[in-house]
Amino acid sequence: MNNRRTSLFITFLVFASTLCASLAFVPTNLKATTRFVGGTNPGNYTTIQEAINDSQSGDVVYVYNGTYHEHLIVDKSISLIGEERGTTIIDGDGSGDVVNVTSDWVNITGFTVKNSGPDGGDAGIELYHVQNCKVTNNTVTIDTYGIFLDSSANNTIYNNTASHDRSGIVLFWSFDNTVISNTLTPDSTNGIFLYSSENNTIANNTSIDNGYGIYFWFAINNTVAGNNISLSTGTGILLFWSYGNVLYHNNFINNSNHARDNGVNTWDDGYPSGGNYWDNYTGSDQFSGPNQDQPGSDTIGDSALLIDSDSRDRYPLMFPYGMPPPGPPPMLRATLSGRDMENVTLTWSLSSDDGSGYKSVIGYMIYRNASYHPEGLGYGQYTTLPNGTSEFMDVFVGEGDPNNYFYQVCALDVKNQSTCGENQVAKFTRTLALGPNLISIPLIQLDENVETVLQTVSFDRAWSYDGFNQEWKSFIKSKPYHGGLTSVNHTRGLWMNVTRDSNLTVAGVVPSASRIILKAGWNLVGFPSFDENLTVADLKLSIVVERVEEFDALATPYFLRLMLGGDILETGYAYWLNVVAETTWIVRNE
Repeated sequence: MNNRRTSLFITFLVFASTLCASLAFVPTNLKATTRFVGGTNPGNYTTIQEAINDSQSGDVVYVYNGTYHEHLIVDKSISLIGEERGTTIIDGDGSGDVVNVTSDWVNITGFTVKNSGPDGGDAGIELYHVQNCKVTNNTVTIDTYGIFLDSSANNTIYNNTASHDRSGIVLFWSFDNTVISNTLTPDSTNGIFLYSSENNTIANNTSIDNGYGIYFWFAINNTVAGNNISLSTGTGILLFWSYGNVLYHNNFINNSNHARDNGVNTWDDGYPSGGNYWDNYTGSDQFSGPNQDQPGSDTIGDSALLIDSDSRDRYPLMFPYGMPPPGPPPMLRATLSGRDMENVTLTWSLSSDDGSGYKSVIGYMIYRNASYHPEGLGYGQYTTLPNGTSEFMDVFVGEGDPNNYFYQVCALDVKNQSTCGENQVAKFTRTLALGPNLISIPLIQLDENVETVLQTVSFDRAWSYDGFNQEWKSFIKSKPYHGGLTSVNHTRGLWMNVTRDSNLTVAGVVPSASRIILKAGWNLVGFPSFDENLTVADLKLSIVVERVEEFDALATPYFLRLMLGGDILETGYAYWLNVVAETTWIVRNE
């Protein structure tokens, strides 16, 4: 702790903190020795400080998982490495600095550092008058300041998380440092605070639910780019008596006040790079060019965003910078529709970025193909629908059309990025002849009621064998009772007596994989796969099965025949499998 700094910071109650990140380089002419702390080996050190004291410049101190109640002084150019970030803990027990670095070329990575003292200069990790240090991949929490740089230069603070600190990362009289890809989470007065600091780069950090996301006080010629500032209860970025700073490609979302600037600073990176994203910007994007006077949109607002009377973002972004591809449209389903079930209706839930999230979705693309591929390769773009749409009817491709159809639905955003739903849906048709047939339903049904699933087939009865209970279940149309067969899923095999030539036509979700549990003995199962090359021999490689039988219309009276190793299993057909012991058959669509 430094008295000059402590008294000054008590005067200024608002500041932000900094997290340091890992793996700095030490001069290459030094030979490294690794010293181990904790763990089970009898020769290991029991305290981290003892290992530091015995180290020479260039050495590595490796700390095994555990909680170490210490206050460290790192006064040599060493690498201090924790075994696992979440479980290698240095606990200051509520007093002083937890880790104080006073030497150049120090490297700290892989720790949780917590419980510094409450005084104005206490920190989880402090870099004091040092250069070329790296603090990476640490968690600092419940500290007055998470990571504190005092009069330090050319250090890197990368990929740390700070929470429940007065300030997450602080640069005090420090210059030429890089603070990048850190996360500053709730309950801090400031996410990142710079006081009288110059030529630092603050990039790609995330501040969520802090008082001030980034706070500059007398800070000069710093670059602030690509940061995500949200839910600030005070101001997203506050520049107080700060000059010559350049701020661009930052995203301001749901802050009480996005920005304040009482100095002279630049809030964009020129054209066409652009400025920042402001979620309250209401301008349009109909023009392009440095003066926004040329026809055509360019994802940059046509009018500047005013920050205050003499500060403005000349090129506000219409969408968040670094916006990821849109969220996929979830819950894709397919059903038959129309009076004669002649249509296929697709439904899905809206993308998380359609009307919410990044609000970037402009539409949905539907791809269709007559054969299945798990990644949708070879599918042709069938139609495009506007955002806010969650249903599409493909007409006259249901009952009456003999072809199979497979569908993917993908969300499309303003940057022409697309993300497809995790599942596919399909319509499947199989012709059934008059008399007995052995069938299965290869698609997951939204409604598994037996009459709904079989609605396109003319039949008088259906029956299936329940291998679990070793009993037959039946559905007889002419009977007021149905013999226990009330539903049909995609793993069940089913006998049907067809009263006239019909099509079995269904629509539903293509299962990526189906688990079929087989009891010892005979099992009547479906084949819910569109793999056109799976043979009985392949089946026998995956499970131990003694005999496989399939339907044969000429093999009276049981209409079954033994299948040989080269016979191919067919979609929409059912099979009798005889197994010696209970097993599970995983049927995949690959």
